[in-house]
Amino acid sequence: MLEIRTQTPEDAEMVAALTEATNSPILGVLFKKLEEEDLTAFNEVAVWDGKIVGKAVAIKAEVESEEASLPVLYLMPLVVMPEYVRRGIALVLVRKILENCKTQETGALLAHGNPEFFKHLDFLPAELHGIKDTTGEATDKLMAKEITEGYLAEKGGNLILPF
Repeated sequence: MLEIRTQTPEDAEMVAALTEATNSPILGVLFKKLEEEDLTAFNEVAVWDGKIVGKAVAIKAEVESEEASLPVLYLMPLVVMPEYVRRGIALVLVRKILENCKTQETGALLAHGNPEFFKHLDFLPAELHGIKDTTGEATDKLMAKEITEGYLAEKGGNLILPF
């Protein structure tokens, strides 16, 4: 049975095994650094029969324009054990992050990834809000979901990550 919950310090070894098994050791290092520097807003794991098989992290970020800086959250790359891919785990993890965003009154969540995956969760291309990626380029891979209606309206700017 699948359980989605907030990661605890006791999960460190299983999370390390997860990032190794998915050939994402650099993500493991990055996740740890983000946690140490208190840059994570939400840090969720998927547990199947006592084993961590997936992880989703949303971090504090900004959309910066000449006029202002707008706080947003950014969804880091999702990690799912290869043998558990295509079982809906990534979808459930993102839904949990979105649920957390609503309870914390987050303005918007941005993510890079497959547009078809994120469209299932009502994300739109960020460029429709005038938001470009960290390089200042518009890309169809940067997706955005307003949590607070109108939060991104007429704002625009570049995504700024804390690293």
